[in-house]
Formats: sequence, structure tokens, C-alpha cells
Amino acid sequence: MHTERTEKSKCILVVDDDSDSAFLIKQLVPPDITVYSAENGLDGIRLAQEINPSLIVLDINMPKLGGIETCRLLRSNDSTKNIPVIMLSASSEVDSKVDAFMRGADDYVSKSADNRELQARISAKLRRVDETRPPMHRQARKGSPAISCGGIELNEDRFEVKICGKNIDSSVLEFKLLKHFINNPGRVFSRRQLLDSFWKNTVVTPRTVDTHVSTLRKKIEGAGYVIKSIYGAGYIFSAESTDCVKNIKQQSSNQ
Repeated sequence: MHTERTEKSKCILVVDDDSDSAFLIKQLVPPDITVYSAENGLDGIRLAQEINPSLIVLDINMPKLGGIETCRLLRSNDSTKNIPVIMLSASSEVDSKVDAFMRGADDYVSKSADNRELQARISAKLRRVDETRPPMHRQARKGSPAISCGGIELNEDRFEVKICGKNIDSSVLEFKLLKHFINNPGRVFSRRQLLDSFWKNTVVTPRTVDTHVSTLRKKIEGAGYVIKSIYGAGYIFSAESTDCVKNIKQQSSNQ
């Protein structure tokens, strides 16, 4: 059975074979946020597809399907790929954190951390659910669909990019890369993931990704959204600031 949620309602899915985790998170979030739970990765994926949660809190060590592989599968599914994921682990080792981020996790919290830290990270992710979701829409303009996000506008038929109403020079690859980020707000992409997506049959180094992202980052300056570097993990597309996006929306409505 599919559970419908209203636009404003939020819910959290906790995937952990330890039932205490779900109980703890229920105590840490406001009472109007529903907390669902699953005891393993397979059940977690099925439930995520059913309820479309605002956030998934995912344990790394679980039976049947571990958290790292569960996260990878969530990211490979169109219906769950944009849901923020916080990984929980008894380990605080750097390798474990990097592995989690490489598989698509948005954040990582050690189970030994103070409950206030977990509460703060959950609250921050729930706020970002709305802030990082671009005001994207498609419009038919003389038969040419456009994708708009803040001050960024992409014309898919002509591979044109406009920043705050002005055309900018961009290659087809830059266009596709920017579209990829816009369609996946708030998600971290590693260099390897971007290489596999955009340079499949080309022999290039990871620095190629850095160069293209750096160039793209400069071209979208002032548009209200940025491509941020996450040390040791990759890149993420998100709102520069709420005020900046509001100003761009206001300017657009006045034109």
C-alpha cells in the first residue's frame, strides 16, 4: 500500500536492526514528524519506495543487506535517489566515513556521538529538504522545453544556458553536467560517479572532473545555487542561501 504525504508533512525512515535507534529518534524530533522503521536494508528500500520519506537514517551494520549497499541501491533507484541519507555507525574511522560518502550518503554520525549532535544533524537535513529543492519547472517555449532553477535556465533543444537572463558560453558536456546537478539537488557525487556518467569511454584522470566542475561553478555565480566541494567525498549542488534564492524569484516575478 502506498502512503500519501502532503507537501508540508515530513517523515523519517530509520533502517536499523536495533529498535532502540528508532525509539531514540522519535524522542529527538518534533511530534508532528512521523518516524517509520525497518530492521534491514531490503525492508528499508521497500518502505522508502512506499512512503517517500523526507529523510533516511541508515545503520551501516545490518543483516541481509548492509547500510553501504543499501545506500547504493537507494541512490540507483529513481524514486529514492534524492532522499537525504544519514549513516549511523559504531565506527568513527575515516575509511568508514569515506566509504559511506562514496556510496551516496549525505551525512555520517557515530553512534557514540552525543544525542544533541544527532538531533542537530537531523534537524539540519530536514530544513535542507525544502531549501535545497530547486524551484524547478519546465516550460514550453516555441516547442523548446526549458528547465529553470533559481537564476539558471537550460534550453534542452538548443543546449543553451542562461544565468540570470543572460546567455553564457557552455559546451554540451557542461550543459549535461549542470542538468545532472540540478536534477539531483542535495546529493553528493564522487569523482568516480561523475567519471562513470560523463566520461565512460574516455581515458581521463579525476582532475578532469575537478576542472570541469570548477569552470561550471564560476559560470553559475550569482544564480542562487552553487556546486560545493565535500572534502574526501565529491560535489553537491545546493542553494547558496535562502535569501539569495528569494531575491532571484522576486526579480523574475517583476520582469
